[in-house]
Amino acid sequence: MALEQIAESRLSKYEFVRAGPGELVRVPTFLSGDFGRDFFKEYQARVKADYSDASYPSLEAPFRVLKRRKGIVIGSNVYAVVLANQILREVGLRTATPADVERTIKSEELNLSRVYIDTGLILRRYPGNKNRDLVEHLTKQLSDRCHEPPVMIPLASLDLRRYAYSSSLTLDLREDAEVIPCDIPCQPAGFNSRDIDEKTGLPKEYRRGDRNIFPRGSGLLRLRHEKYSIIADHCRLDSSCDKPNNLDSQGRIVAVKDD
Repeated sequence: MALEQIAESRLSKYEFVRAGPGELVRVPTFLSGDFGRDFFKEYQARVKADYSDASYPSLEAPFRVLKRRKGIVIGSNVYAVVLANQILREVGLRTATPADVERTIKSEELNLSRVYIDTGLILRRYPGNKNRDLVEHLTKQLSDRCHEPPVMIPLASLDLRRYAYSSSLTLDLREDAEVIPCDIPCQPAGFNSRDIDEKTGLPKEYRRGDRNIFPRGSGLLRLRHEKYSIIADHCRLDSSCDKPNNLDSQGRIVAVKDD
C-alpha cells in the first residue's frame, strides 16, 4: 500500500511550537507522551502497510528497532530514522540534523546524556567493500547534483524506497537535500564544542578539547551524535544490520521544526 493511500496521519491533531503554555508540543522533542504514542502507532501502521511482506520476512526486520518504553520511543537505526522523518514531515516536522543536535546540546533544551542520535551518513572518498549497491546509488545521485565524496548527508535529507518484488531497501536524496562537504579524520581526534560549525553541526578543526570524534572504517559511515562525542562507524545495512544489541535502548529520535 502506498503512503498516500493511508488515512490522515494520527499526528495531524498536534500543533508544534518552540515555546508556549498549554498542551502544545514543544520542539525540539523526543517522541514521548501522547505525541510519542501516536507517532509510534503511525510508524507501526506504515511498517505494516509498506514493509510487511510474507514473501520477504526480512524486509520488516530493521524497523523493529523502535520500541515504546515508559512513555518514550526508544531505539534507532538509519532506516527507522528515515521512515520517521517521512512521517514527521507530513505534520511540518523533521528529524534532527547534526546542526540541530549540536544546538540542542548547547541550549540544553533536551537532556542528551547517555543517549545517541542518528543524524546522518558520511560517504568517504574510498568506497570500501560494504553497502556497495547503496554507495553506488548515492554516488550517482550526488554526481547528478555536482557533488562528490567525501560528504555528509543528514538523514532528514533522505527518503526510503523499497525495490519492487525484493527485500532490498534503498535511500534517495530528497529534492531539498542538504549535502555537506565533510572530510573527517581517519583516526580518533579531539575537538572543542566552540569549534562546531553552527551550519553543519560538525567540527571546523580537530585538536585536544572537551569532546571527541571516533571515525571507524571506510565507505559509508553512520553518523551518531552524543553529548560528549561524535561517532562515525561502519554502516551495516545488510540483512544483519539490526540484530538486537546493547545500544538499541540508548537510541533516540529527536523531532524539530524549521523556523
